[in-house]
Amino acid sequence: MRMALLLILTLALTSCAKKPDAAESSNSPEASAAAIVSAFYRQLATTTVSGAPDAAQLKAIALYLSQELQTELRQARELHDKEATAAPTEKPAFADGDLFSSLFEGPTAFEVESETRNGDSTWVKVRFHYDKSAEKTEWTDNVLVTLENNRYVISDIEYQGSWEFSNQDSLLSLLKRSHAPAPAGTPTTP
Repeated sequence: MRMALLLILTLALTSCAKKPDAAESSNSPEASAAAIVSAFYRQLATTTVSGAPDAAQLKAIALYLSQELQTELRQARELHDKEATAAPTEKPAFADGDLFSSLFEGPTAFEVESETRNGDSTWVKVRFHYDKSAEKTEWTDNVLVTLENNRYVISDIEYQGSWEFSNQDSLLSLLKRSHAPAPAGTPTTP
């Protein structure tokens, strides 16, 4: 009798669980670009990725990313692992730092400011804040959201930080440069 009651109670609680809102799920074609970006950065805050994400970290955020960006992040991690194995006392490429915003330390808070739609792609402007030091930092980056396989995904992040050591250009170009052949005598580690 107790088992039956426990089973009924479990089923009742499961059926009452909140289903994800269509606007918050990147599997939904109705989701807005801003909702995808917000969900991504909320997930990123709980996943704690530093440098190139490992397989488990990438799996946690892959739902929000384009296939191209996922491939480039995997290749960056492979480069990291290869360099770490080849020279264990040296710091490998993509060992640490936030790749998903301009600031190496990453943001402590964010808010979506605006969306600019252009056909099947949308630029989402995101304001970031970092307040774990005496100097508080605030900046905006632009996140490119595109339609892929009937759902919106993040295809690139355009870094807008203006300080000396901010990430430069965009996430996709940073990742692609890391495995492009370098001219002789040029350092290859990002």
